[in-house]
Amino acid sequence: MGKVRAMKIRRWQLMVVLAGLSAPLRAAQVQGMSETFVGSAAQIAGNAGAGTRLSTFSLRMVRPVCYPGTVSTLGTAALSDSGATWTNNQFNGANGSFYVEFDSGVMADIIGTDGSGKRLLFTDNLPASVTLGSKYRLRKHVTLADVFGPTNQAGLLPGLNLAQADNILLYVPQSQQSRAFFYSSVPGYSGWYRDDYTLGPDTIIYPEQGIMVQRKSEPTRTLYWAGAAKKGPTAVPVFPGYNLIGTLRTRASVRLTDLNLVTGNSATGLASGNNASSADNLLVMNTDGSTTSYFYSNIPGYTGWYNGDNYTSATNITVAPGTAFFLNRKAPGGLFYWTIPAE
Repeated sequence: MGKVRAMKIRRWQLMVVLAGLSAPLRAAQVQGMSETFVGSAAQIAGNAGAGTRLSTFSLRMVRPVCYPGTVSTLGTAALSDSGATWTNNQFNGANGSFYVEFDSGVMADIIGTDGSGKRLLFTDNLPASVTLGSKYRLRKHVTLADVFGPTNQAGLLPGLNLAQADNILLYVPQSQQSRAFFYSSVPGYSGWYRDDYTLGPDTIIYPEQGIMVQRKSEPTRTLYWAGAAKKGPTAVPVFPGYNLIGTLRTRASVRLTDLNLVTGNSATGLASGNNASSADNLLVMNTDGSTTSYFYSNIPGYTGWYNGDNYTSATNITVAPGTAFFLNRKAPGGLFYWTIPAE
């Protein structure tokens, strides 16, 4: 088996975050910060004794804030905070992966921590919404091992290889492919592995990212998790093609109409159309394995969300917390950033 190699998906060349599963997350002592901590669960259905069964879900919380601060200066792919008390590499490297979260909803991966210079380094310049005086919060990413347990506390079926074991599937919109993971039962090589048989426990699962689990065994499993409720908006990239996403909500369902996916400008939101074929689609995966598609109609007198299969109004269709759905961004539409409304 190969050596550790975490799957790092670049998003703004910087965007990221995530919730924690399987065990409660411990909050760091943070001065002047108050967060609401909540718990929840997701069921992973068994295969009813034959074949495979696919379950999808998304996480609802984020890790606790580990450091809050204020931007003092902005540099090339960097920010500094004159009041910071960091040490070198405190928020990167061997300590794990961390990100910065701004009030605008933007999130940025940290690739370096300069203790003496009081600087955080990123892969690219921060967007214009980040200015001097902007408030920020540092959080640690959640990984595949955090979600399903470092020794498979989730109880998925292990195996000698990917074909024998239950599979965890993470969809990568940049490549339009799924990466598969499984828990190895090979003596001396137990642990989470990717489909290329390199170690994968440190793979980041983004906060809004949908998760698929393909079960090859019968018992239904329940994942429990706890974490901090995400306050404020969350800005996430929507790539051309398919994107598996959740709403990052802890309790409240949200109507399609209130998701703010359609802005009236196809460069900044989903493209509308006169039918499901011409418009971008939102696809919900049903428990029986089927999918239901929705699109936003631009026909005068009939604007709004419609069911793409029977063309009935979908104005009041809601997305429950923990639901994962696909956004199909069709050509010629390009990358845009969806701001998930605050709960």
